[in-house]
Amino acid sequence: DLSGPFAIAGDGQAAPGGGTFSSFANTDSPAIGGGLVSFTAVVAQPSGDYGVYTYDTTTGTLDWIANGSTVVPGTALTFEAFTYSDTDGEVVVFQGHEGFVCCGGQGGVYLAPAGSSGAGPFTVLAEIDQLVPGRSDGATFDSFAEVAVDGDLAVLTGFFTDPATGDTETGLYGFLDGALFKIIDSTETLDGSPLIDEHFTHRSLGGNQLVFSARYEDPDAPFGQGTAIWVATIPVVTNVSGDGIRRRASLDAAFPNPFVRSTMLRYTLPAPSRVTLAVYDMLGRAVAVLVDEMKPAGAHETRIETGHLPSGTYVVRMTHETGIEASIFTITR
Repeated sequence: DLSGPFAIAGDGQAAPGGGTFSSFANTDSPAIGGGLVSFTAVVAQPSGDYGVYTYDTTTGTLDWIANGSTVVPGTALTFEAFTYSDTDGEVVVFQGHEGFVCCGGQGGVYLAPAGSSGAGPFTVLAEIDQLVPGRSDGATFDSFAEVAVDGDLAVLTGFFTDPATGDTETGLYGFLDGALFKIIDSTETLDGSPLIDEHFTHRSLGGNQLVFSARYEDPDAPFGQGTAIWVATIPVVTNVSGDGIRRRASLDAAFPNPFVRSTMLRYTLPAPSRVTLAVYDMLGRAVAVLVDEMKPAGAHETRIETGHLPSGTYVVRMTHETGIEASIFTITR
C-alpha cells in the first residue's frame, strides 16, 4: 500500500549500489518532486560511506545516483560525502565532495538523470575553486550548500571569500542551458537593507520562481538583524543567438582518439570568456596546460602534443566563466 505514511529507507536496510544504510546524512536532504524522493545517506560498506538515492512513490523502487565508488566528474578521484539533494522527478541535483572541503578537497554541485543506477552521465553545475559568476575580483567558490531543480533550471547556494575584505559571503546561483549565473549574493541589498554574511539560503524552486530566506541588517530589531522570506522570478532565456537557437559552451571529443602523438581538440563558446584547458592523469595530477587566456565567442581548436606523456587515459578539463566541461582521451604507443 503506497498511500502512506510509510518508511522508504531505514537503518540496516540494503542500499542500492552496495552496503546497508546506517544513518541519514543531512536532515535538510530529503526532497520530493514528480512522485520521486531524493535523499542522502550514510552507508556501511563495511566502513562509513555516503550515497545519493531515490525512491519512486509510484512503483516503490529504490535506486541510487552516486556513492563512494562514483568518480568525481573530470577527475580520477571518488566521492567521499554528499549532503543536499533535490529532484523534479526527471533529474537529481546534489552536492558532493572528495576529501574535506576545508582542507583542499575537490567537490561541487552535480546533476544526473533519475533512474540511472549510478551510471550517470553527470553534469557539473559548479565546483570548488571555480570563478564566482557576477564578480570581477577573482573570487572563487569555497563550498556549497542547498540545491534545487525544476525542469531546465537548477539553483544552488555557494560560499566564497571576498578578496577585498576576507569575509565569507554567500550567494544564490542559477544553472540553465550549460551556464551558471548569479541571482543575488550577500554583498547586495534587498529593499534597501544590506544582507548579512553567511545567512543566505534558498528553500524551494517552482518553475522559474525561487522562494528563499535571508537575514538583513535592521538597527531596530533585536541584535540588529531582521529576517524575511523573499520570492524571485528568474529569467529563463539565456545564451540565445541571433537565429533564436539557444547556445551553450561545448567541448568536443578529441579526434582522433585513441592516438599516438597528437590529436585535435575543438570547443565552442557562446560568449567571450577566459578559458583554461588542462590535461590531468588518472591520479588527478595536472600534466599539461593547453590554453589559459581570453577567447572570443565562437568555435576554437587546439592541438594536443603528447610526446612527453606515457600511454594511458587522460582527462582534459575546460574551465570557462560559466562552467566546466570535460572529455577523456587515450594515448597508445
